[in-house]
Amino acid sequence: MKKTFAGGMALVFIASFLSCATVGGEAGLSQVNPLDEAKEQSAQMMAQGLPAGTYLNRALLSYSQGDYSTAILDFTEALRLDPNLAVAYNWRGSAHRRRGDYGLAFADFTEAVRLDPYYARAFHNRGFAHFQRGDFDLAIEDFSEIIRLDPNNASGFTFRGTTYFRRGDYDLAIVDLTQATRLDPYNANAALFYTRGLAHSRIGNFGLAIADHTQAIRIDPNHEGAFFQRGNAHSRIGNLDLAIEDYTQAIRINPNFTLAFYNRGLAHQRKGNPDLAIKDYTQAIRIDPNFAFAFNNRGIAHFDRGHFDLAIADYEAALRIDPNFSAAISNLETARQRRGW
Repeated sequence: MKKTFAGGMALVFIASFLSCATVGGEAGLSQVNPLDEAKEQSAQMMAQGLPAGTYLNRALLSYSQGDYSTAILDFTEALRLDPNLAVAYNWRGSAHRRRGDYGLAFADFTEAVRLDPYYARAFHNRGFAHFQRGDFDLAIEDFSEIIRLDPNNASGFTFRGTTYFRRGDYDLAIVDLTQATRLDPYNANAALFYTRGLAHSRIGNFGLAIADHTQAIRIDPNHEGAFFQRGNAHSRIGNLDLAIEDYTQAIRINPNFTLAFYNRGLAHQRKGNPDLAIKDYTQAIRIDPNFAFAFNNRGIAHFDRGHFDLAIADYEAALRIDPNFSAAISNLETARQRRGW
């Protein structure tokens, strides 16, 4: 977003950071560890003298130790002994996903839900794999199936809401994430409120965004993203002092948070404090020497102080990084005119 500043120059505000919460992997559908659930099933099978149970148990142990190749071999043997063992297809699919073999993973998850159309965890795992691949429409279909199977499943709404956000459907994301907090208010985590806050910001509901990021910070006082995004929301509605406080907290948590220095510099600049702005832009450039926007904005701060040579040097630096940076091109021309070149 550009803002016109002194001399008609264009300051550039950057709002993005972490896009949203991440949809969870195997965990998330219940308070019970999913591996423990599967191990319990394998123990019951072994107690009944079913040979597939032994291979299933051994495969789950290898999986829990991160040995996915061995786990796949034992899941495959369990399936040879019992081709209708949906749990083995589900966990073999997870092992394939862990190895990056998404085609094999999708095939296994699909077979798991074919064998057991009520197997919510397999729908979740297939949805998560689609989410990782950026196939958000397919992920939403699977997460919707979880909700169809259990309309009171808060995790299903969380997963689908997060995926709606990633697809750019911010209103739908807010609806789902709000439903998740209603269904399970005690387990709503910082990531959920953070993502809903981002969605509110995307559609211009900055007051609601601030409330959600505040809740995320209450749950996780070291959530640098929530401080940063709350600062952005404050900045967008003109609460520059509060924005500066939040950017400062984000920097306290992460001293190399380039965008927090950059946006704090912009807030100082908008408050008429070019010296403080220059310090923050300089720090952002120290962390990221190719940050063209920081050079541009620092150039404007130098211009406002009447230091035209320094301003020209910064605009030129910005253009060396990005020769097509239109704001820097315009600002350089203005500075040269003022310098008398």
